[in-house]
Amino acid sequence: MNWPTNVIQFVQKWGNAIVKPILTKKHNIYLYYIRYKITNANLPEDLIRILKNIANINNHIATEDLFKLLIECLIKYPLTEIELQKISNWQQLYDNELGIYNYATATFWVCSVCAIQESEQQLLY
Repeated sequence: MNWPTNVIQFVQKWGNAIVKPILTKKHNIYLYYIRYKITNANLPEDLIRILKNIANINNHIATEDLFKLLIECLIKYPLTEIELQKISNWQQLYDNELGIYNYATATFWVCSVCAIQESEQQLLY
């Protein structure tokens, strides 16, 4: 066996064990970053910036994957009651409009409700 073959065998055997924890940690840090941005959101424009940031980082993520990411974030780092009230008020304010504000506030509201429901489901099992 030559040197490149040994390296390839090592990577095949141990690569996933080394890389997977690093990627998991990176993903958790990213979820925490999103949660931090949600915490500091003072206007619906901040929610739009969060969605744009997610789309830029994830190469124009599909809506389904966006929802999964936000729900995962909100399950791991739940919203406070004050934050829920803030998002709920924004969603009610822009509910009758058609546009980016309605989409952003409704997205965060739906994801927060789903996260709460899934958290409760996990507690039951």
